[in-house]
Amino acid sequence: MRKRFSLTIAFVSMMVVAGVTSGALLPNFQYIISYDGYLQQRVDATGAKLVFTDTLIVVNNASPGAFMGLHIEVFDKHGELISEGPLWNGGKPVEEIAPNGYGWITLGMAVDQTTQDPFGTAVGGEKFHIRISANHLQGGPRIVPTVEIKQVIYVQSVESPEKAIWEPGLFRTWTETALGGNRYATGVIFAQ
Repeated sequence: MRKRFSLTIAFVSMMVVAGVTSGALLPNFQYIISYDGYLQQRVDATGAKLVFTDTLIVVNNASPGAFMGLHIEVFDKHGELISEGPLWNGGKPVEEIAPNGYGWITLGMAVDQTTQDPFGTAVGGEKFHIRISANHLQGGPRIVPTVEIKQVIYVQSVESPEKAIWEPGLFRTWTETALGGNRYATGVIFAQ
């Protein structure tokens, strides 16, 4: 009886190790990062933006050996997809993030419309749902990414959200939160 129990435990252990190993090697293994952010901007007829409130999203690739692909989708309050694409690094869009590196974007960069208040009747701040798909490419180990969300209100409107977000002197106020990486994180990152 003990021998049968020992063999059963050994078999189950091998299956668990095999499952974890094969899961780590799957090319389509993804992390889904889900959160929300605020944006208040006015877009004129020429497409120029005046941003008053913005949200920065930074995804850190915590893996020391695996590149990470990233893709963001932005949804409005009705669940309609209004924007999607890559994150940025080095001042331009990138398809993958280096080990120990990060990618970022702001809602002001991703959304190309004038925002409306929750009633849809006037120009104002608008809340958007953000979903980022991240997957480790070749290499390893594969570690859950960490995410920083920074929401800022500018002293006055800014025209270049991709530059203004890195200038704290332009902020009237700001808040920051972390998703993943610790048990006190306020957002959701789950493996799919």
